[in-house]
Amino acid sequence: MVIFETIFTLDRSYRVSNARISQLIAPLIRLPGLRLEGKELLLQALDIFGNSSLSFADAYNIAVMRSNNVLEIYSWDTDFDRIQDISRLEP
Repeated sequence: MVIFETIFTLDRSYRVSNARISQLIAPLIRLPGLRLEGKELLLQALDIFGNSSLSFADAYNIAVMRSNNVLEIYSWDTDFDRIQDISRLEP
């Protein structure tokens, strides 16, 4: 949750770009002394986030979906339409 809140604050309060946030946060997550469940998913989400205009929460959902071979999501959020390998279905 701290990672999510840090990214949200950098994005919304300080208007730091997605790419720059990814550049700043990824090395912290990669620190060998940092024990964090799901490090690889967070890094994948940061990569998606850094190369898009998606929110980090959406990027994380995509990383989780891909890791579980899920290719469809029920959502009203049209941001998912920009992801080539994910199909958004309206609820």
